[in-house]
Amino acid sequence: MVAKQEREKEKEKKRSAAGKVLLSFGDDEEAHGPLDGKKTERLKASGVRATAVALKATATQVSGPGEYSAERLKELQKNTVQLPASKKPEKPASESIFKLSGSFKSAAAPKDDRFETSVHVIQSTEEEEEMPPPPPRPSSAANGSAAKSLQQPSAAALAALDDEEDDAFIPDADTIRRAKEKRERLRSAHLAPDYLPLGGASALMSKGGQEKDSAAAAVAESDSEEEAEEQMRISFLGDVKKGGKASNGVLAGVADDQVHQGDEEDEDDWAREQLRKGVGLPADQMPSTSGRGGAAGNGRVPGPASALTARPQTEAVAAAGEEVLKALRQGLARLQASQTGAEKQLARTSVSLQNSMAAVTTLENDLSASGEKFTFLQDMRAYIADLCDMLQHKSALVEELEDRMLEAREQRARSAVERSAADEEDEEVPAAAAVSAAMGVLGRGGSPIAAGAAAESAAGQAEGDVAGTSGPAELDEFGRDVNLMKRKEAEARTARRRQRAQTELERFDRDKGGAEPRWGEDTTDESEGEVAHYSGRRREILDSAATVFADAAEEFASLPALKARLEAWKASHGSTYRDAYMSLSAAAVFAPFVRAELLQWDPLFTGPVGFDSQQWYEQLFDYGMAASMGPGDADEELVPKLVRELVLPLGHHALRSVWNPASKRQTRAAAALLADLLVYVPADDAKMQDCLVEVRARLEDAVGQVRLPRWPRPAAEAWRPAAVLLARRFGKALRLLRAVAAFEGTLARGPLCTLAFDRLLPQVMPYLQTAAADVPVALDRAERVAAALPAPWFEAGPLKSASPLMEFLNGLARHLESQRADKRNAPLAQRLAQTLAKLGDTGRADRLSAMFKQ
Repeated sequence: MVAKQEREKEKEKKRSAAGKVLLSFGDDEEAHGPLDGKKTERLKASGVRATAVALKATATQVSGPGEYSAERLKELQKNTVQLPASKKPEKPASESIFKLSGSFKSAAAPKDDRFETSVHVIQSTEEEEEMPPPPPRPSSAANGSAAKSLQQPSAAALAALDDEEDDAFIPDADTIRRAKEKRERLRSAHLAPDYLPLGGASALMSKGGQEKDSAAAAVAESDSEEEAEEQMRISFLGDVKKGGKASNGVLAGVADDQVHQGDEEDEDDWAREQLRKGVGLPADQMPSTSGRGGAAGNGRVPGPASALTARPQTEAVAAAGEEVLKALRQGLARLQASQTGAEKQLARTSVSLQNSMAAVTTLENDLSASGEKFTFLQDMRAYIADLCDMLQHKSALVEELEDRMLEAREQRARSAVERSAADEEDEEVPAAAAVSAAMGVLGRGGSPIAAGAAAESAAGQAEGDVAGTSGPAELDEFGRDVNLMKRKEAEARTARRRQRAQTELERFDRDKGGAEPRWGEDTTDESEGEVAHYSGRRREILDSAATVFADAAEEFASLPALKARLEAWKASHGSTYRDAYMSLSAAAVFAPFVRAELLQWDPLFTGPVGFDSQQWYEQLFDYGMAASMGPGDADEELVPKLVRELVLPLGHHALRSVWNPASKRQTRAAAALLADLLVYVPADDAKMQDCLVEVRARLEDAVGQVRLPRWPRPAAEAWRPAAVLLARRFGKALRLLRAVAAFEGTLARGPLCTLAFDRLLPQVMPYLQTAAADVPVALDRAERVAAALPAPWFEAGPLKSASPLMEFLNGLARHLESQRADKRNAPLAQRLAQTLAKLGDTGRADRLSAMFKQ
């Protein structure tokens, strides 16, 4: 009791210190905080629970006039505004029960009851429906044990509760907001049609049964009537003894069973409303059931009306179930679509991951390739630098050997031309003297024998004069004869001429047609000594060329090694190969090796062997094709470029300085060389134009040097060397005619026809005409001339420029036609017909052939 009295004193001190505060809603809440639910929770945890009996026994209330009187309640009920009925079915009027708890105060102490209301008559609003459901009530057994424990609280629990009540509480912003919301809901409850303010505001603002119990416990602890009266009324200022906290009203514990029953109904209504919202049914179609078991849960017996409505309610529930199933199916469809989208997104993510991993692998490979590329290019850079340094020294040696080879060829060709000119001059002087003497004898009517003797004598005298042209002995300061070499060369030419004539006579074999010896067509003007000298010099030059690259490393010393290295560069790193302009520089790099091998190429002296048969051509023909960069690859022009830069100058030099048009073998080789060059170098190229002009000039010079004396046949035959000289000169003219015809298809046909018919044929026709009386000889010479001319020239018929030759052949045809009775002329006529047909006169050839067939 002493401790209790001390606590009472402390409470009085706190109440007196708090002072009097004016009534306010917002300010009070901000200053003192909302209603404290912490106390209620602690009371429940400690097992303290006040019952309605204890509340009535411990609290004494005195009603004042104007507060909870019967007249006041009736007046409030009468003045209440009737609003439209709510969705929830109304209860019968008989069920409206008003209960008053506690005593009334006297009229001397009226209190403000505008904010006091009952708990069990407040209707639920839309705002309350959205709040979470109240916690479930404990079971009967638990309630019993809890009630028993609450009816007998321990002294320690009461002391702890008093200590906790003394603690100050400062609410936060969220607590204040919830208190304001709850207050607004309580105010809105006044609008309900069956609202009667029977309870205190503390009961409305309490949270469930916990706060009610705490309020009852607080009233039970009061020993004075004054404290009970203060707890019965709502306090917006809070209890001064409790630090400004609001205390529960006295009416909070009235009719505890009815309060619990109202809570269960509210829970059922809330659950039914949540089911209606989840199903999606209108509010008027939702079946009305009680919180626990429908009508049975409320203790009511279902009447006939409820039995009639049972089936519609079942149908409504079934319809609601169908709606629920439909909503579930739709949700399942949405989930399946979401799953499909997720699977697709997973597939896309997998592909993206694979692409990322591939990109990482590619980057790693690129990095590795870049390292290898850098190393390779550094090696190639060093290799190219060493190669260029080596070629700079070796190219000078190759050029020197090339100059020496060209000089040897020029010397051989010049020696042959000079010797041929000297031989012709040595032969023509005695032959001209002999023919002149024979013509004098024959002109005076002498016999052929006398003419031959005179020609022999004149020829001997002329040969002596030719030998004396070398001059007498002339000694120099060392005692050597200066003219000795000239005399020896003259004697050697004479001996060579006689030996050649003897060889030609031995090979001569007159056939049935009575043909004369064909001298000069297959002879050569070179001596064996000069050929041997040239062969020796050429061998020395080639031996020196073989040692040019002998001291170089293996990767630099041969063309195949260089080719393999450059092709590997192009195949592995084509872009850098192109950026280094290696395709444009490849010809310059390969040039020294090609020039060294071209020293062996001697087409005019070794026969018509083309440069395409050499090794460099075979090795470089497919250079770069394995790693070709497309149609515009510059390596495809490597061989044509080498031909234009290296082979064409050599060919031009050979045609200008070495080629002898009078040589049948050299002419055939020169024509093949020019045709090969035109394959790789276009005709409109400047260098090729120079080469073609040089060929035409050489032919014109050779044709201009032809000198075929117009000696009568009887006079020339008086001294046989003179006849041999004419035959040799005629053979040389035929060789030149074949040389002109050899360039058919390479040079223009017009200039070639001019050389053949306008300049060369006039030199040949007198020689043909001197044998007109001898038909076999004349026909043999005409056949040789026709055989030297190309057949394509006469495809369109006889040429006007070849009319002298055609007239000569027609004369022979008329002569044979006049003697067609002689069957011995038939072979000659057939040969003549073939010659006429080749020259384009097919009509005359057919008539002649038909005439001698009979």
